[in-house]
Amino acid sequence: MFHVVYCFDHNYRQHFGASVTSLLLNYRGPGDGLCIHMVTDSTDAQLESRLETLRRAFKARFELHVVDAAQVAEIATLPLNAQVAKHITTSTYFRLLVPQLLPAEVERILYLDSDTIIIGDIRKLLTFDLGGHCIAGVQDTDEDRFQKFENYHQYINAGVLLMDLKKWRAMDYTRKCFDFGRQPSRNIIYADQCIINSVLADDLTKLPPRWNRFIRGATKIVTATPPVSASEDARIVHYVGAEKPWQAWCTSPDPEYYWTYVTASPWKGAAPVAPVTVNQHHSMARKQMAAGDFEQAGESYERVVTHLLAKSVTRNSQAAWHANRDPQP
Repeated sequence: MFHVVYCFDHNYRQHFGASVTSLLLNYRGPGDGLCIHMVTDSTDAQLESRLETLRRAFKARFELHVVDAAQVAEIATLPLNAQVAKHITTSTYFRLLVPQLLPAEVERILYLDSDTIIIGDIRKLLTFDLGGHCIAGVQDTDEDRFQKFENYHQYINAGVLLMDLKKWRAMDYTRKCFDFGRQPSRNIIYADQCIINSVLADDLTKLPPRWNRFIRGATKIVTATPPVSASEDARIVHYVGAEKPWQAWCTSPDPEYYWTYVTASPWKGAAPVAPVTVNQHHSMARKQMAAGDFEQAGESYERVVTHLLAKSVTRNSQAAWHANRDPQP
């Protein structure tokens, strides 16, 4: 039995649905040989119904693990860098609880972010030799920067991780990660990803880039350094960064990977998230201009101007109120 783990909160259920459907459709082994674990903050009848649809279609096992209030409170003590990584929420730390939440007999798992899409068979990844290491992951594109400025020995991306849970538990890495994260002197930029790369610095090994090929911004699939040969084609793609394919204003390439599988999932019928903020409307306008949709782009720019004018009026009204109010005795 192979064990695969996803961690997500209520807001990421749909994206988990797209990813796990892509996994099940591309897996070339028997479905009943897979156990999908979900670590999440809540459950309800709708989620259970959709999971039952997947169970019936693919014969895989699905096990739900709900993070309790005490664990949520403990996670709240760990840092988030809102300036650099605004899209990262506290649910990213659910990953550190996986060895505790899963049964002790589960000794090895493949962890997948919910913004990954599996586009090929992953059986070779599931049987990858860890060589005695606790975790294997693909080199992150920021590794050189982290090695130069943050003194990391190596730096892997935590979106796809092969994990030896037996060794993790024996080394008490969950406690060590939480202790490290609470130290105020630590410069933790990408939450638990930085913590894992620090605490397990000598217990990490690299996966070939095909197992976590990054899609970000206005570039095509981003390869690690050195470049990957043409024969090493992607098996898993990962929408890294703040822009995601389910956002209407997203300019990341290859959104079809996501939309193909969400349409094939019990979450079919989902629509792109509409822009709300000034920056989102601005990105939407630029995307429409690039596509030649000039009329729609004009409407988006009008919304940007409307937002800015409303903010300006609000600021002026507040300034006038402070200037004209009676002085305090």
